[in-house]
Amino acid sequence: MNGKAQSSGTGVPSQGDRAARLVAIGIAAYLTITLVPLLRHVLAVRELLPLIVHLATLAIVGASLGFRSAHARTLRALMPLALVPVLYIDLRWLIAGWGRPQ
Repeated sequence: MNGKAQSSGTGVPSQGDRAARLVAIGIAAYLTITLVPLLRHVLAVRELLPLIVHLATLAIVGASLGFRSAHARTLRALMPLALVPVLYIDLRWLIAGWGRPQ
């Protein structure tokens, strides 16, 4: 394998590690920005489950960004795939929070 495919023992992140970190930052930014319409929905329907799911997802993404271990790199690499179902359900709550029909 070449040096770009995996991180070296020197602590320098590989290109894949940097890409996974950038994707995680993008997901964290998306989850942070969409808190406003989600809060509107939660206040309208008085149900806490959407807020709990959204904040738990944000906490997992944030935690993966806070660590640089091999486990955190693996979590960041698999996170976009694992979050697709959660973000799909979350989108339903966000659309309602924006006041749009589904």
